Amino acid sequence: MGKKTKVVLDTNIWISIFLNKTLGKEFDNLLRSRKIQVFVSEEILKEISRVLEYPKNKGDTSKVWNVHSKAEQIIL
Repeated sequence: MGKKTKVVLDTNIWISIFLNKTLGKEFDNLLRSRKIQVFVSEEILKEISRVLEYPKNKGDTSKVWNVHSKAEQIIL
């Protein structure tokens, strides 16, 4: 298999992936294709957690669909 493209995404992109089911599925498919290798820092993970606590996101379980589980799948 050829080289994987190395990817670092900022918090805004992660939030979009987590909160948009269609985008999340597309990203999941991209990961499963093994064409990319995703890198994420501890700082970005902390920022994602903080952003998900914003009032517009907090308590809306239909939007935040098991983010921690999804993040673990992506990062590991």
